[in-house]
Amino acid sequence: EETDALTPKVQRHFRGLRNRVDGILGRYMERGAGETKDFPFDADMLMPSGEIPNLTAILESAMLRMSKKTMAAINANGLAGTLDWSEKLPFVQSVLVQAPTRATMIHRTTNEAIRRAVGIALDRGYSIGQLARGVPVDQFPGLRSVLTETESRARLIARTEIMRSQNQTSIGFFKEQGFGYVRAD
Repeated sequence: EETDALTPKVQRHFRGLRNRVDGILGRYMERGAGETKDFPFDADMLMPSGEIPNLTAILESAMLRMSKKTMAAINANGLAGTLDWSEKLPFVQSVLVQAPTRATMIHRTTNEAIRRAVGIALDRGYSIGQLARGVPVDQFPGLRSVLTETESRARLIARTEIMRSQNQTSIGFFKEQGFGYVRAD
């Protein structure tokens, strides 16, 4: 349920990045820079680190919801006693504090895919248009395709982040209640 709620938010984030890259490349092509063999930009200009806080906020919100739901489920089970959820609990904080790191890792993976595509395009002497749309004959997908693949990673990212939040909250809850060992089934 939480994965299903997070997936479209992550997809929207990636769609926004793809639209940004499309816009930048489109402007350069309109200016006639489309046939140059050297690009007036690099991967960092296409994918600025200023987008990380947006993704951090998306992940943090999902982590918060998952942490609350996980604690509610454990409390309802009664196996480990009960504990009132609070954002100030150390183990909840340890979940939330990871949002910027996780967002940075996701952003870095996307940026590396873009950097790799830009590097290949430069090495092969492609134009900006070829970088954007790809060169099927050379099996070069182009940035549009690379960023569409990145967008399709959204479900995998959502599932991973929700799972990590749930696991960390569970472990923290049980430790807080004095358990020394937890096994997930």
